[in-house]
Amino acid sequence: MTYTLITGASKGIGKSMAIECAKLGMNLILVARSMPLLEGLKQEITKDINIDVQLYAADLAKEGASAEVYEWCSRQKLSVDKLINNAGVNRFGSFDNLPLSEKKQVIQLNVNAVIEMTHYFLPDLLKQREAHILIVGSTSSFIPNPYMALYGSSKAFIYSFSRALRSELKRTNVSVSCLCPGPTKTDITSAAGMKEVDGWKANFEMSSESVARSGILGMLNKKAKIVPGFSNKLTVLLSYITPTGFLTDNAGALMKSMGK
Repeated sequence: MTYTLITGASKGIGKSMAIECAKLGMNLILVARSMPLLEGLKQEITKDINIDVQLYAADLAKEGASAEVYEWCSRQKLSVDKLINNAGVNRFGSFDNLPLSEKKQVIQLNVNAVIEMTHYFLPDLLKQREAHILIVGSTSSFIPNPYMALYGSSKAFIYSFSRALRSELKRTNVSVSCLCPGPTKTDITSAAGMKEVDGWKANFEMSSESVARSGILGMLNKKAKIVPGFSNKLTVLLSYITPTGFLTDNAGALMKSMGK
């Protein structure tokens, strides 16, 4: 029996990916900070779908948490063939006004935890007949985001890392994909200290369900880069052909307007 491990699985895109994977008959290991939320999700999934769902509460922003997840899976003899690095955090504001603790949290969760989870699980993934790694980046992976400088740069790192790792593993059984959604209807905006999206901007938001569906199907089809939605694809295309300074200044003006 094999499992799909999803981090940040209790809310938003992670929760939607768990439901999408369950519909496809995948057994699940769900990791997030809140055990009550994970238990609620497990009940929601298993009332209609006959799969095994394992839960582990961990704050991956804490040093050593990724190792704890891996060691627990090893003790439980849970064989992972799909690793979905979804957990992430955003902090809104000018760099000079953000506390160092919040800056370090963004890097620890968005970058270090992804590297650590991949480091620990990759040797086991290489032993599977076929295995997948899905890492959640962002359209911010392609355009610098003033007032979200650390979030955007962490997602740029993630995208570059995923493409490099994919190349290294191209002659193995492990496929690496990066999901790069744009604005999505989750609570990450308010949690970051930003206004809820409204007006014309709301037209560009995708549901977490549609983003998750694109991500899982793209992973299973071994796509390198998964950009869901026409407007997001257009954003990524513009990042290749438009001067970076122009894009950055306009992104900064948009981001600043979303401050509370």
